[in-house]
This record gives sequence, structure tokens and C-alpha cells, in this order.
Amino acid sequence: MGKKQFVSAGAFQKQVRNFPVGALHCQDGCSVRGTYLLQHTGLWRGILAPPQMPGTLDGSKFPFKSCVSSVPLNTEDNRISAPKELKVVNGTEVELHCTFRSSQPHSKRLSVTWNFRPYGQTTEETIFYYQEMPYLPTDGRFKDHVVWTGDVQKNDASITLHGVQFAFNGTFSCKVQNPPDIQGYSGETVLQVIQSVKLSEIEILAAAVGGAIILVIFILIIFITVRYCRQDRNSTEVVLRDTEWKQPSVW
Repeated sequence: MGKKQFVSAGAFQKQVRNFPVGALHCQDGCSVRGTYLLQHTGLWRGILAPPQMPGTLDGSKFPFKSCVSSVPLNTEDNRISAPKELKVVNGTEVELHCTFRSSQPHSKRLSVTWNFRPYGQTTEETIFYYQEMPYLPTDGRFKDHVVWTGDVQKNDASITLHGVQFAFNGTFSCKVQNPPDIQGYSGETVLQVIQSVKLSEIEILAAAVGGAIILVIFILIIFITVRYCRQDRNSTEVVLRDTEWKQPSVW
């Protein structure tokens, strides 16, 4: 593990400037996890913003003392899957699917955060948080509308929205953090709330063909029924005439 010590940001930058992202080693033998320190030394160049944790970039010391074992982070093994776009009718419910895969075993620090960004806006609001237990919104537009339907043990971080409103139009982002995968990963789903379902051309054509078939069957039933009734009436008239002809005249 190496000797416990403080590592200054300025000194660390000089020591690991040419090292690849992954397991980084100090010259004095202290082995640290590269991604974590890169976030605190200004060398972080990832897509996601680093978490808000204490630390400065002016050469001051980091807020931790012990060295961490060198374990390369395989970012290809940490992914989130979520549908890009969903359409839902106003007043109904919809499940926002979010599944994840992590290279690290699940821990009690695993967290799920759902944020919402209204259509045409840039600011986000947190509508749901999970860490060991779900924390539902207690106020705002999503109060009494969010239900936790996921299972982190099955890599499922989904939620369900009940009584969808037009105010829910926007982008929902699902973020899962599973330390030591500190950077976390996000997936986004654009939700479009509509007044009524618009039928596609195929659905309209199928409805027209089905209606035509039903109409033809109905006409055939009427035709067969009328023809049968006429035949039955003609048979009755023939029997009556034969009976009258065979009976002797009373005169």
C-alpha cells in the first residue's frame, strides 16, 4: 500500500504528466487511482464533470492521506442504457427505463439520481434519489407522480411516472454512481407528452381493410338470410297449392 502521506497537486502534476489515465504511480512509490486524482489536479479531461468534492488546484494538499491500490478503470464496462425518446398520452403513466453495468461490485454507496430538464431550458432539477432506499420528491411538479420501479441488484435504475402532465415535456437523465467508479455514467431520455395518439399510415390502412372485410361479411349474411327466407316461403306456397288440388270438392 505504501506510506500514508499528503500529495500536493502541483507536485503530482509534474510526476504524472506523461502517464496514461488508469493506474498512476508517484515517483516515491505511492500507488494511487488515476481517475480520482486527475479530477483534483486539473488533468481531468473526461466527458462528465467531476463530482463536487473538496480540493483545490493551486498546489495545496489533497483531503486524503492514504494511498489506494492500483486498479485500472475499464470505462467500457461501465455503461447505462436508456431509450432516447418516449411518447406518452397526457394523464397516463410511463416507465423511464434505465439499466446499467458496472465493473465494480455493488456497494452500499451505490446511488441513482434522476434529473429533469424542461423543454427549451438549460437548468435541471433533481426529481429522485436512491441510496439503499428511494427518496421521492416532496414538492414541485413531480410530487406524488414518481414511483421507484428499479432494482439495483438487477442493474435496474428505472422509475415510473404516474398521471403524466404536459409540464413533464423535457429530458430526463439517469445517473448511476458505484464507488470506486467515482465519475459515474448518465443516460438521457426525451419525453414527449401528447394529447392523443396519432395513428400511423399502416394502422389507418389496417383499420380500413378490417372495416371493409366486416362490411362484406355483414352484407353476405343479409343476402343469405333473405334468400333462405324466400326459399322457405316459396316451399310453403307450393305445399299449400298441392294440398288444395288433392282435396275433393265438396260440391
